[in-house]
Amino acid sequence: DLQIFSSKVGSQNLETAMKDLKQSVEEGIYFSKFMLEESDGFVFELMIDTLVNYDFRHLKIQGDNEYLFQAGMSGYYSQDQIEQLYQIAKQAQ
Repeated sequence: DLQIFSSKVGSQNLETAMKDLKQSVEEGIYFSKFMLEESDGFVFELMIDTLVNYDFRHLKIQGDNEYLFQAGMSGYYSQDQIEQLYQIAKQAQ
């Protein structure tokens, strides 16, 4: 599953927006580590008790709107599954 959230741009600066997004993810109780970091997105690992799960965030700014892509909340994902979803999100127009 792929979720896309749309909102008015909080910051026209992608670098600032990504810094804020990374910080909010890092502060999550289950955050473990970043697996891949790029200028417009990242893949990260979550550790829930002994269960390892993966997720990603990809941010696209177009005009006055920002689009946040992430994995759906329907289950657990392997690193390979998340990296595939991340690549799909990066190609979205």
